[in-house]
Amino acid sequence: MGVKIGANRTFGKDVGAEVRQFGTKDDCIPACPFLGLSGKDKTTVLNILNELLKDVALP
Repeated sequence: MGVKIGANRTFGKDVGAEVRQFGTKDDCIPACPFLGLSGKDKTTVLNILNELLKDVALP
């Protein structure tokens, strides 16, 4: 058992979550973000990661 991250469906041929989130370079498919973090959420995530990394820091 593990962790899987991503969408549970695709959007047409070869169009997955990444394209839906960021769009295409030629703007044929516009970005339609479904993932996001507020400024407070980003700070919280970074604080958690910093605490976890302190425990595994290289000598």
